[in-house]
Amino acid sequence: MSALKNITEMDYADQRLHGYYVRIQRDGKQYARMFSVSEHGSLEEALHEAIAFRDSILEQWKKLCGGKDETIQYQSTNTGFPGISLSEEYGHHVLQVNLRDENGKPVVKTLPLPSKDSKNYEKKFEQKFNTAKKMIDDYNRKRFGGRWYHYKKRKNIE
Repeated sequence: MSALKNITEMDYADQRLHGYYVRIQRDGKQYARMFSVSEHGSLEEALHEAIAFRDSILEQWKKLCGGKDETIQYQSTNTGFPGISLSEEYGHHVLQVNLRDENGKPVVKTLPLPSKDSKNYEKKFEQKFNTAKKMIDDYNRKRFGGRWYHYKKRKNIE
């Protein structure tokens, strides 16, 4: 990592402000703090404290996400749940579960659905849909750690 990544030197003589500003944004959360010369005694000490602050935030974030610095992205689906689509295969309705394994390789699982005129269709559909959601959750917890929980919360996904 570059020594000054996420760190900006601030020098506003007219405002008597000199030091370093740390700004980090991860998973929709922003961390920002100013380290001024007047507060820390010297420019070198302010930089040292800014780097220590930045590194501590990034270390906390790595523990939360299991070390994966990867963006969680899903395209919108016709079911309202990321990664699950209602589709048709060989004339039968199915749920397609779009996953990525630990290495990021795409994996598609297909769950067959009962015919719409079968007895207790809604209940059977809901069971299959819950199975698909559990698959998505299990894969993404392994892949993203606690970040998956925060992603779902931020996107209002249940």
